[in-house]
Amino acid sequence: MSVEEKVSKKIISCCPAIVLFFIGMVLLFVRNPDPILNPIVYAEDGMWTGLGLSSGWGYALVHAREDYFVFLNILLLFISTKLSSWIAGNPIVLLPELITLVSFGFFSAVATGAFLITRGFMPAAFRGGLYLLLLLLPLGMSQNEIIGRVLQVGFYIPLISVMLLFWRDQTATYVRIVIDAVLFLCAATNPVVFAIVFLYLIFDFFKDFDLQASLKRNLTLVIPFAILLAFLLPRMGGKGGIPGEFVSEGFVEAFIGRAIIYPFAFPWYETLSDKIVFGLFGLWVFLVGFSFWIAKSQAARKIMFFLAVALALYDVATIAMRPGLTGLLSNYQITFPDRYFMGINVLVVFLTMVSLSQISISRNLGARLLGVVALSAMVWIYGWNSSYFLETNGTKMAIKGQFDFRDQVCLSKSSMDKSSSFIQIYPDMPGWQMTVPNDVIDKSRCGYSGLKQAPVADGTYRMKPSQQLGADSPIKLFMGSYHQDAGVAIKRLWVMFGTHVRENPGVAELHLRRDDGSVFVQRFSLPDLADNRYRYFDLDSHHYVLGEIVSVTGGGVSTWESHDEHGDIKTCIVYEYSDGKRQFTPGCPLL
Repeated sequence: MSVEEKVSKKIISCCPAIVLFFIGMVLLFVRNPDPILNPIVYAEDGMWTGLGLSSGWGYALVHAREDYFVFLNILLLFISTKLSSWIAGNPIVLLPELITLVSFGFFSAVATGAFLITRGFMPAAFRGGLYLLLLLLPLGMSQNEIIGRVLQVGFYIPLISVMLLFWRDQTATYVRIVIDAVLFLCAATNPVVFAIVFLYLIFDFFKDFDLQASLKRNLTLVIPFAILLAFLLPRMGGKGGIPGEFVSEGFVEAFIGRAIIYPFAFPWYETLSDKIVFGLFGLWVFLVGFSFWIAKSQAARKIMFFLAVALALYDVATIAMRPGLTGLLSNYQITFPDRYFMGINVLVVFLTMVSLSQISISRNLGARLLGVVALSAMVWIYGWNSSYFLETNGTKMAIKGQFDFRDQVCLSKSSMDKSSSFIQIYPDMPGWQMTVPNDVIDKSRCGYSGLKQAPVADGTYRMKPSQQLGADSPIKLFMGSYHQDAGVAIKRLWVMFGTHVRENPGVAELHLRRDDGSVFVQRFSLPDLADNRYRYFDLDSHHYVLGEIVSVTGGGVSTWESHDEHGDIKTCIVYEYSDGKRQFTPGCPLL
């Protein structure tokens, strides 16, 4: 066979993977178009990009986080800025759109890779099902902070490492070196990979019980990992951004319910209990164990083993490193924060689909029927309840407020020495500012936008949520002396609420005390409140001096408060006066 024929054959063999990759990106856009329709830069995506542009990408690799590295996140953000520079001549002009496309590409590549490496031991229908499930994994109410963003990709790293290790044993030496380099990148993004690779090395040693031969086979894996671990260990610590201590009452829900059962029971999650979860978990363990026992394919048994080990390690590590998760979940009423469980969920989905595929090709007719019925049930669950993960008609977690990223660039402020600019990104709260070199700020078109710079709080304020509303715990509105000194009537009041990423049932009332002692009361529905958004109340144009939110039949919400360095507290309120003027609360987001 000539060289041309070999190259043509390679290209043709890659075509299905390329097609699947782009189909995956389209599906992800259909699933969550909001990052494209509302181009904003969110949270660490902006902070880390700014760090890379201002201090250098090598510096960002080492200093993006204090507790562990996030190499892959930094690499993907670097690629996004370079694509923006290549297309638009500026690293941030198309940054939101290109971060979204890079994110779509990452998640689609994981699903496509899963489809490809399972060829040979899984029927096509189950491989296709696995591909779709990885793309359509339910993510509760918060998928808009995941799909289309780069900051959360690290949670998929343990699954990627399992796929790479499985592939590693089937390739030539030079391909292994490339795989080991990618595994190094994985370990420098999610520390759980160290434990997975360590168990892989033990498994490899047990092949021939020859330590010297095992080290020789894995030298390009052992040495880089040992060096990386030496740099990483002194940094590790903390609770991964999740406050709170371990709550034993929430352990079953966090460790089993949200982590393992949720991908198959998400439409009925609110009806679950610890007893039901234990029962479903027992059935799932039996299914996986039975499949492993009857599987004839050594490849299938091998990847099932590694998936199960990685799942157990990741689940334990998640709760051990972030014990506060056991207190955040609320008796199966919320799934937030979904990002911390999605990496475990994809391992569960992968392991389950491999298990069902092995049952479906069993020689036992009853087992084959069980496999087909289980696959059909999965198709029905996801097909009938697609509204849980398809947010084509509107996102469940709106992030964009008044301004998109281009508006925020127009409103950016220069540093004192004029070398850098500060861009307020989302979340629209103090502390979330993207610092970039002044030469990447292009305000040439800002004059046509009609934007007007509004008051911006300096660094002396911190936003905190109030206590949660309850039957015996009203929320006091701290209106402050600056409002009382205004001396004009208020016709509308905007109060910023936090729902804690859940729907809170019931009714509450706004109570405002006038300066003559009388009280204005307005009732409102708690489920209608949007998380981290202002809710306005039309008033009767009086001068109000005190206020509070009182529960009627429900609770669970908070108001946002601005705390200054002297301990003074003010509720995040926007006042619209009868003379047409508007007053903002220092340290709080704009409308």
